[in-house]
Amino acid sequence: MALLGYSLTSLLMGGDLVQHPSRFVGPQFLAFTPEDFHGTVWFFNWVHEALLRGVPILQPDTVCAPRGISLGQQFPNWADAFMAFPLFHFFSFPTNYNLWLASIPVLGAFCAFWALRGMGTPPWLAWMAGAFYGFTPYSYQEILAGRPSTGLIMAIPLFVGLYHRALARPGRLGWLWAVGSGLGAAFAVYYHPLQAFICAVLGLAMLMVALVVPAPGVARSRVLGTTALALLLAAFLSSSYLYQVTCLQGRLPSVQQGQQVCPSGRSLLPPWSPDLWTYLLETARDQGEGRQGRGGFGGADPTLTREREERLDSDLRRAAFLSLPISVLWTENTQLTDTRNQFHPWYMALVLALLAASAGPAAWGWLGMALLMLLLTLGPWLQTTIHPQMEPLLFHGARLRLPDWYLFSHFPVLLSFLKPYRLFPGFLLALVLAGTKGLETWLQRFAHLRLRAGGRAFSTELPVLFLGLCVMLLGLLRLGASVDMADWARSYTPDQFLAELGADTEDYGIIEMPVGLGHAYGAFQAIHGKRRSESHHDYLPDLRRGAAAPPECYGSDLLQKLWWLGRRSPLDIANGTDLHGTPDSSGPPSPGLGGAGGSSGIDLATLPSASLSIQDFQRALQQGFRYVVLYPRAYQRLLEKGVDVDTGQVNRVLESFLGPPVHRGRMLLAYDLRNLGGGVDGISPGVGDSP
Repeated sequence: MALLGYSLTSLLMGGDLVQHPSRFVGPQFLAFTPEDFHGTVWFFNWVHEALLRGVPILQPDTVCAPRGISLGQQFPNWADAFMAFPLFHFFSFPTNYNLWLASIPVLGAFCAFWALRGMGTPPWLAWMAGAFYGFTPYSYQEILAGRPSTGLIMAIPLFVGLYHRALARPGRLGWLWAVGSGLGAAFAVYYHPLQAFICAVLGLAMLMVALVVPAPGVARSRVLGTTALALLLAAFLSSSYLYQVTCLQGRLPSVQQGQQVCPSGRSLLPPWSPDLWTYLLETARDQGEGRQGRGGFGGADPTLTREREERLDSDLRRAAFLSLPISVLWTENTQLTDTRNQFHPWYMALVLALLAASAGPAAWGWLGMALLMLLLTLGPWLQTTIHPQMEPLLFHGARLRLPDWYLFSHFPVLLSFLKPYRLFPGFLLALVLAGTKGLETWLQRFAHLRLRAGGRAFSTELPVLFLGLCVMLLGLLRLGASVDMADWARSYTPDQFLAELGADTEDYGIIEMPVGLGHAYGAFQAIHGKRRSESHHDYLPDLRRGAAAPPECYGSDLLQKLWWLGRRSPLDIANGTDLHGTPDSSGPPSPGLGGAGGSSGIDLATLPSASLSIQDFQRALQQGFRYVVLYPRAYQRLLEKGVDVDTGQVNRVLESFLGPPVHRGRMLLAYDLRNLGGGVDGISPGVGDSP
């Protein structure tokens, strides 16, 4: 019944998606600016395909075609895509994606409900507390931003519920729950390192409380034993995965030289491998000894020490920007316009805290955990505001250091994945548990009282239940006003050519242009299903600074040259000439196409695209590519990002080799590589070989 109630609540919150399932929730589909949404849709679609084909998830061959690429640590959280597999199998895009988004608050709420029921909370109270936890502005903000992996916060209450049972259950049952705790901790690691960190902090706090005040019938030695069992099991199950996503290009000290530390994605070192544990232990030792010169601040070279300190200070500033400012505690924004508007109305959080504080020791432990997690969400320094600029709170002219500062300073590796504001679910869960325990305590104190109305006696639970339902409904109504799905749902109108590619059962690849925008086109793969030349992420910084194309993805000569195609030198822009020195007679750019941008400082003579030849296209055809798909609006995005491009010149060069587009739509132009040699009359094929 609880799961059904949460599901109905989620469908009511979905609003427009229930009536129009052909629409989807996410950033603008045709924006052509790389967003988390594009990469998420691509990754969910890839995991579904990988499971059907029985190929490694972390070694996709559908991107960076024809060779594919290893994801490495780019997508360490694939468990949510695995859970969404049934939806992607039985429903088409975007309905499958919408249904998964609708299930995210349901799963979080239900796991919180299950954890509370294990603590003896009455069903009605556990249901309301679960709804408060699952249907939170944090989850919906992450969903609307295209980050469902961080919006799904079920792993935290799942682990807390399992570990609480392990600490509180006497007899053999406690050992079984300890095994479950190890499984829950391993699941959190596989799901997302960030949520595993939250589980570790809450688990440590729960252990301290259990050692001070153990549950009835449970000895302190038993508490330590069940905890050790859970830790060993979690480490055993997750060690290989941690090995895969943390080591990149180093070498293991105990293996033969020349062997890669990280597997290619097709194999993992087994948990019992000594090489695996040697690497993990040495990595932990390096982190612990960082200040003694092994990567920290104690090196003998003052220059290196200063560089490390400057780098760490820069990372700490970035972490501070990604933290919760203390102003959110008293400022309420009715629209989720920023990732840091995560809190429920402040007065609801205050009521929970007061209930816990006034209830006695049963709730004080959870309240202390909530305060600890709140401090961790505030970043390395106390910030009063984040936008339009960071304003730190100063004490005698110095910033107030928070626990994050010491944590990041001693373990800089945490800065790679730990964004302070995303620790909010840990604070929210601890606060919900504290408030719920406080309310339970007050109910028990007045359980002997009866209210009389019409000659009948009623339990005091009834008015409390009514009041709780009103508060919960107010919270959901406020959340519904913030999360207007009708505003976030976008029309789903894919280009006809993409739909035709999806209907074609032949196996071939497509080359997407402009090269380098990566997952800006990733969502389209859910439509056409063909192998892509682009990566699973974008290379905008490389494009902006005029760097060469990354060889791990763009290894072929054609892609290396297309990377540069359309770039303009400052001299060309001043003279009004195109890339190949021909007067630019194309006139103003057509609607939706880019024109000249600012100066990029690229030397015309060194551009590899100057040697573009028919052989390059022939090799691409032999490698299994069939079409070159050009997105004119994406070139406009490059101009907005400061990359100088001439779209008209790109069209002329492609037509000189491949003839006119076989499809000219509002969204894209498609050139057929099989038309190689059918260049448009009167247009030179470039400075390379003639077709």
